[in-house]
Amino acid sequence: MKQKFILIILISSFNLFSSQEKFDYFDIPLEMKSRESYGNVKCDSLYYTKDIHGESIDQAIEILTKTNKFEKDHGKKNYFSISRSEREYLISELNKLKTFVWNDYLFPNSKALYFKDLIIGRGLIQNFPTEEEKLMCSIVYSFSKPIYFRNNKYALLFYAETYEDHQSINFNIYDVNSVRIPTEELASIYHTNRNLK
Repeated sequence: MKQKFILIILISSFNLFSSQEKFDYFDIPLEMKSRESYGNVKCDSLYYTKDIHGESIDQAIEILTKTNKFEKDHGKKNYFSISRSEREYLISELNKLKTFVWNDYLFPNSKALYFKDLIIGRGLIQNFPTEEEKLMCSIVYSFSKPIYFRNNKYALLFYAETYEDHQSINFNIYDVNSVRIPTEELASIYHTNRNLK
């Protein structure tokens, strides 16, 4: 059940990550507003994970060790290729993500938790009076720092959304040549949907 109406726009309007390495990032007020426009839902908190899903990092590394070509347009045999040195660099940076942890309170009205806690019970999520609030307000976002490469023209980014019953997990390459903001997906390295029930 993919919720396309929820879009987190990646922009560089704020500087909430000043205590950590800079991430050109998520417009949280816009995300909260988009929720309100869907069924007039008002959420008092936004959930995100402090860390990155280790198993997904391992999957991305395994794929990178096996190939240097990644499909750009599904089914059209159009590929994005990386060099051997780029592949080694990306693998090295992915390994660093295994120990990276975001700070608490990155955003206003936000709550942080560890990725493993999303699978071992969903006790963090409160009870909501309507199905719309349950759907919109219990989403948990996960994201990594972009790994920029090829003279900062491209970026590899982990992004995931966890709903009540499933997760959508992605490692994608983005074209950031003109903006350095990961908004234009160029190719997918790893994608999976996981059932949590």
